[in-house]
Amino acid sequence: MNHNMLVDFLPETVEIEGTEYEIETNFRTFILFEMMMQDPELSDAEKARQGLELVYPEIPENLDAAVDSLLWFYACGKRWREKRAGAVEGATEVQRIYSFEHDDDYIYSAFLTQYHIDLQDIEYLHWWKFKALLRTLSSDLEFSKIMEYRSVDIDASMTKEQLKNEGIESMIATYKKEYPSFINYLNGDNHKNVTWSFRYVNPEAAAVAYEDGKEGENNA
Repeated sequence: MNHNMLVDFLPETVEIEGTEYEIETNFRTFILFEMMMQDPELSDAEKARQGLELVYPEIPENLDAAVDSLLWFYACGKRWREKRAGAVEGATEVQRIYSFEHDDDYIYSAFLTQYHIDLQDIEYLHWWKFKALLRTLSSDLEFSKIMEYRSVDIDASMTKEQLKNEGIESMIATYKKEYPSFINYLNGDNHKNVTWSFRYVNPEAAAVAYEDGKEGENNA
């Protein structure tokens, strides 16, 4: 069920099998969660374990439901939001055009400039509020311009001289960085390794889940 920020109170718990479980709601927690999902040095099993530990003060016994609720909350009550700030529409994988790790100063400055919110000073901001504000940052801000630059689809037929004349060459050199392709929504075939690793009780099984790319193997 979709959650409407205009008429529904922002959740601080999730319901699993009739029981309310407290969930961390501060924006910093889910920034850390997203950064952790992008960390290439962590195995899927480590991401699964650490993700649940980060978000749930008490991890529910039903891990499938716990994962579903975590991802529902991460997606801000939308199941699933296919168009989001920070992702380019129409790609086979989600192309990351921002990074909380690398763009921290741009995001900080954008919030301070547009909303007069000092993210260093505030102790608490609900994750859903933070994401709503992030998605609606003005296109005039440097951070928004950088995201636009990174999303530029370069025509393969363009010559280096054309790129230079259009100012695209220098723009790409400055802003078009490659970030880990963390899949925002964690559903569907492209996200199988991450999603299913969350669902394993046995971390050793999670570590080899679908390592050969074939569903139904290595997941006993």
